[in-house]
Amino acid sequence: MCDNPENLVVTLSRAKPWFEGLSSSVASTALITLVGGDQGDPVTIPAIVLLAAASKEIKSLFLTTCLPCQSPVIVIPSATSSTLRLVRQVLCKGKVDPMNGREISRRKMDVEAVLELIAPGVKLVNMIA
Repeated sequence: MCDNPENLVVTLSRAKPWFEGLSSSVASTALITLVGGDQGDPVTIPAIVLLAAASKEIKSLFLTTCLPCQSPVIVIPSATSSTLRLVRQVLCKGKVDPMNGREISRRKMDVEAVLELIAPGVKLVNMIA
């Protein structure tokens, strides 16, 4: 319950990602790099996005040892760089770019496996347009 409801400010916007409205602290500008087991390009995610969804263990590790001094890297040997790009889309935009039906079900399982490791509270659902 708010003692002073006049101080409550809520901003809803679709023009920019949800995390851009958060604090401008170092954690919101730092990046965390995800590296897969293939030879693909690493994927960077704003630290504030990943830490908002990360497990308690990952939050504790990064906030006490890595940020803001270093650019932490998470290596996930079982993931491909294309899967990590989809994970970034899910965490940053809440959706992935369009793909065909067969690819969706296969890729969904890959993304869920990575999310279970780094952000176990994030669950994927199917939307029917």
